[in-house]
This record gives sequence, structure tokens and C-alpha cells, in this order.
Amino acid sequence: MNDNKFQWVAGFLIAGLVLLGLSAYLINKKSSPTSSNSRLARVTRESGTVSLLHPNLSQKENIEFSSNAYHLDSVETDDTGDASLEFEHGGRIRLFPNSLVTLAQEQENNQSHVVLILKHGDIKVEKVGTAELLIAKNGERLHAAEYNGSELQEAPVSPALANSNTGASATDKGLSEQDISLVMNNYRAPFFKCYTQLLQKEPHAKGDASLSFTIENNGKMSAADVVSSNIKNDDFKKCLLEVLRRIEFRSFSGPPISTLFPLKFE
Repeated sequence: MNDNKFQWVAGFLIAGLVLLGLSAYLINKKSSPTSSNSRLARVTRESGTVSLLHPNLSQKENIEFSSNAYHLDSVETDDTGDASLEFEHGGRIRLFPNSLVTLAQEQENNQSHVVLILKHGDIKVEKVGTAELLIAKNGERLHAAEYNGSELQEAPVSPALANSNTGASATDKGLSEQDISLVMNNYRAPFFKCYTQLLQKEPHAKGDASLSFTIENNGKMSAADVVSSNIKNDDFKKCLLEVLRRIEFRSFSGPPISTLFPLKFE
């Protein structure tokens, strides 16, 4: 009888240890980093107000000292803000006051590189690092090693086009995420026309693309870019960018709105 009782107790103990081990495994597996959630840079506030904006750009986190930035996160400084971005590969970027950048990770030929998209303001490459880091601005890209002193660095971020409707005035109401999605969804046909043209050359092409842009309060588009796409065709990306730059929103009051819009092609 005692032997049977001992066997039951031992069985329960073993089962408990197995369940504990399985739970630990599942937790570690769930929390292990992947290409989509691995850290791209460490953001350190040097002075003023520095904010981290997550992919929907509606959640703003003020950085007291430092914070991690991931795929499609954005970093913003105010008129007194100054920040440094330390990348995983050793590169370092200085972000000056009144600046906004978005970070994206791209995969190509089983290798990944980081793209830093400058939406407004100014940056400086302080250290290139050992891996590929690209700087995107006004729809153009340069390797970080070539950016300082280049024509792209000297060129201002492309401003919004002048509002052709001089009689339009900004409304008291801002643009909501629903307002932005409604306008963007109205342009799905032109975006998918780009995809149809691609299929004529690459019949099996499919994938995702993330569009980044700023809406000025006159409704015009600025700082437009294709920040991430696993369809590696330059003509396709150029076509998407041309469509994106034609989009207009209603005028509104308040500061410009920077956002991201995903597209899936299959």
C-alpha cells in the first residue's frame, strides 16, 4: 500500500516537472526574437524631448534616457530634442532637433539591412558600422558611408506641394485613422495596377509593402516612401511611389500627420 502511494506521489511530481519544463519552453519560444520583432537600434535621448512612435504612429512614448526601436518604429525630436541611434551592427546616427525618422528592416538574398527614412529635419552619420545601413530621403537611398556631405544630405526634405485650391481652409477636425484608411483604400486600384504590371514580368510575384508618408495640413502628401517590401523589383516600387505621391486628403488644422499604410499583393 505504501509502495502504491509512493508511486502515485512520484508520478505526480514527475508530471509536475514535465509541465513546468513545457511551460518554460513555450514562454521562451514565444519571447524569442524574430526578424519582425528583433531590436534594430537603441535610441538615447541627448537633450530636449525625444519620442518613440510605434508602427501605427498613434502611440507616442517620451524617452527619458534610452529605449529600443524595432521594425517600422519612428523616432521624433522637438525643437530642443537631440538623440543618438546605436544600431545592432555598430552604426551610430545623430538625430538633430525637429526631426522624424522611421526604421525598417528589409530582407534580400537571405541577408537583411536596415533602412532609416528621414521624414523631416536633419541627421548625421557618426559611425557606419559593419553591416549595410541605408539612408532614405525624398524617395532616394544612399549607403550610410556615402551620406555625409552628399547632395542628398544637403537637399531639404521635399515639402508638400502648394494647395491648388486657394479657397480651401483647414477644418477644426483633424484626420483620424479611419479618415486616412478610407482615402488610401480608394487608391487600391492604382496600387494593384502596379502589381498587375509586375505580374506580366514576374508571374509568381507576391508579398507585402509598407508605405510611409506625411500628410501636411493642406491635405498634400510629403516625405512619401516605400519603407519595406519583400517584392524586390525597382519598377514596382517606383510605380507604388508615383501613385502614393498623387494622393490628396482634406485639409485640417494642427500639425502634419506621419503614418504607415500596409499593402498585401497576392
